Amino acid sequence: SVTFTEPKEDKFYTPSGKTYSLEVVVSANDDRQVAQIDLYLNNTLIYSTKNTTTLHHTLSLNPGTYILKAVATDNAKQTNVTTKKIEVISDSPPSVTIHEPKEKTYYVKWNATKVQVPIKFEIDDDRPPLNLTLQIANGTTTVFYKESSNLPAGSYSMTATIPPGDYTLTIKVTDQLDQVTAVTVHFIIKNDNPPYGSFIASS
Repeated sequence: SVTFTEPKEDKFYTPSGKTYSLEVVVSANDDRQVAQIDLYLNNTLIYSTKNTTTLHHTLSLNPGTYILKAVATDNAKQTNVTTKKIEVISDSPPSVTIHEPKEKTYYVKWNATKVQVPIKFEIDDDRPPLNLTLQIANGTTTVFYKESSNLPAGSYSMTATIPPGDYTLTIKVTDQLDQVTAVTVHFIIKNDNPPYGSFIASS
């Protein structure tokens, strides 16, 4: 008999633009002796072992569909065959869209020391859940930070209470294959000075 011990699954995901490293293990048994195990990829012989009951081999596969075939031969030249269909799928990185705040200057009352800033964004991926970090920074100083794990794709909103200043909002999303997408928005919050005037004396 001959079986594939590894891989157990039939679908594998690899980051976009990269190959997938697949570990293949074949086990064979016979009432006499296993003379040889041959491993085929899409009917092309790629690896063989002799006088052993186990074959180990690593494949570097581009996205696509493949047929693995293992052939075990005993000392009497009798053979047994097993096949396994596998698929390697290119996994696109996650996406982030920030709707609020905008890339602009926001004016607030002249005496405001804290401002509630609405944050609205969307995250998406072909295989959630996703991990997220959200940071608002004034230069090297972080004024707001939030970290979340295992988020589904969708729309999110929250509010950050921060003082007037010059800020960069960075939202970073990481998928299950550690692919990272980061999006930034630069915005400014300014105090709007009140109108002023002067008295002009009449002559």
